[in-house]
Amino acid sequence: MTLNGWQKLWMGCSVVWGFVCVGSSVLLVIENLGDAPLAAYIAVASALVLAIWFLPLIAIYIFGWVIGWVAQGFRD
Repeated sequence: MTLNGWQKLWMGCSVVWGFVCVGSSVLLVIENLGDAPLAAYIAVASALVLAIWFLPLIAIYIFGWVIGWVAQGFRD
């Protein structure tokens, strides 16, 4: 399976955005390591933000596959 231009762009942006989310979360936790309750709160909040970022990403990607599958069905 090869990726077309839009899929490559989507994957590239997704990977970059994932690194931004994870990197900023790690930096927030590292900065607040002296304050254990705050660091734990930031770690949980960061995991939640990552999950909130990831779920729509997968949903939109699957929706694109379904639209492509339906469009191909109409062409056949």
